[in-house]
Amino acid sequence: MIKFELTFFDIIAFNKHFMKKNGTFIQKYLHWVILLFLVVFMLVSMVKNNASASSYIMIAVLLVAIVFVQKAFADYLRRKAMTAYVKKNPQVIGDRVFEYDKKSLKVTIDNKQIVYPFDSFTKIEEAKDHYFAYVNEQGAVIIPKRLLKQYEGIAIVIDRIKAVAQVK
Repeated sequence: MIKFELTFFDIIAFNKHFMKKNGTFIQKYLHWVILLFLVVFMLVSMVKNNASASSYIMIAVLLVAIVFVQKAFADYLRRKAMTAYVKKNPQVIGDRVFEYDKKSLKVTIDNKQIVYPFDSFTKIEEAKDHYFAYVNEQGAVIIPKRLLKQYEGIAIVIDRIKAVAQVK
């Protein structure tokens, strides 16, 4: 039996990983397209107006600042959206129990058990701090890597999922 708490940060990590791997072109690259447009617009404006070298340096500093602010703003929006999601669905975080046998992984959430036969996992993806074992296109069992240090059985679960699922 593997007992642990799935935290808000685990949910954020899944959302971030999922969007990075599965987001549309616009979701992934819109900020870079806007930044490229700004760079071209500023350079054309500066060339037309015979701008000084110090103006080019200021624009470069401004563009670097924009990149950092954009990243922070995107993280803020993701966190805000996930906070709203968790408030509406409080069961997504909290205590979890994993139990396994040769054929399945049983996940208990709020005294409700979900049985996942190992062959029901379609793919498993590894991130920095988690494994995400997908049971459909958007749903995954989140397995924090911190469990590997606490429970040797979690490595067995991961190996069994890898044996039947696509490893990414």
